[in-house]
Amino acid sequence: TGETFGGDGAEPSKKIVLDGIPVTFVHFRESKTGTPEETISLIREAKEVSRTVIVYTAYDTGISAKLSQERQEVARQFIEAGATLVIGSGLMLPFEYETVGDGRIYHSLGNFWTGGEPTDEAIGLALRLSIDEGGQVTFGEENVFFNEEGKIIFAPKE
Repeated sequence: TGETFGGDGAEPSKKIVLDGIPVTFVHFRESKTGTPEETISLIREAKEVSRTVIVYTAYDTGISAKLSQERQEVARQFIEAGATLVIGSGLMLPFEYETVGDGRIYHSLGNFWTGGEPTDEAIGLALRLSIDEGGQVTFGEENVFFNEEGKIIFAPKE
């Protein structure tokens, strides 16, 4: 839609309609958008008007191979509050997803913006989402690599 949400001074959520399906995006970053409890409240409110709620959470961790138990638990609370999907960023490595009830958590999709060196190991994960009229989400995943020219390429996840 060309509009932003969750950044400095912006609203922490954005409601849109995609092909007739109401979707709400919620941004969580404790230093910018408030406490986990405030975000849980936003998710619950959004779930009342949207079939699908997607939470983007930024972790202030830098390059790390670990995510704290506390951050993992907060993401689970977002799903339990009604989010369909939680996507984390800030960790520079892709992490496997976790399923909680009917929701899914991707703690990190990896690093798409630095490097550029050809690699045989995925540097990130791209998600493809399909949302049906009932709000059911189907997830597709593709690994992200840099090719010989330093450009991003996608390959199906095996």
